[in-house]
Amino acid sequence: MNLESIRAHCLSLPHVTESVQWGDNLVFKVGGKMFLLANLEPAEFAMSLKVGREEFFTLQEIEGIEPAPYLARAQWLALREFHTLRDAEMEALIRTAHRIVWEGLPAKRREEMAKGVAAPPEKKSPVRTPERTAKAKPMSGTAKSSVKGPAEKSPGKKSAAKSAKTLTKKSAKTRSAKTVAKRTLAKKRKKPLTKTEIKARPKK
Repeated sequence: MNLESIRAHCLSLPHVTESVQWGDNLVFKVGGKMFLLANLEPAEFAMSLKVGREEFFTLQEIEGIEPAPYLARAQWLALREFHTLRDAEMEALIRTAHRIVWEGLPAKRREEMAKGVAAPPEKKSPVRTPERTAKAKPMSGTAKSSVKGPAEKSPGKKSAAKSAKTLTKKSAKTRSAKTVAKRTLAKKRKKPLTKTEIKARPKK
């Protein structure tokens, strides 16, 4: 098989979509999950695809088939040439890859696809342009942020009650100190007794 025949066979399977990703990789997916990658330009491996657990080990005994770079943990194999296997064997392997990924989709998603509901668009991270970067920078000037820092946090109930008790104690101490001062001043201002008042005082 070649790239064109592999592409035709992939697109003949149900619910398959294709897209070009990572520069020169033709990616075939079912339900948004890829099951086969093919290189559009000459590379170390012509294609790679998902396989079953047993096939992952048995097919490596064939010359030209190796664990796929970056995808071996997910049981993907890479083929150095499109014609590494016979056409019938390659077609069966592609169908198996499609079936494994299809069966791995959520049951609800498979039902929606069977009814003709399109797959949801893939989420892409937004490209950070200079305009967006400028908008993201904090505004300079006299405007203050409305977000309170750690030192500007409003006191809680416990701290407020504690502050009220402290103020009460301080005010009580201040009042007692003023009272003592007044009494002391009154004693100092008290006139001395005259001789007549001293004689008039009852003797003990």
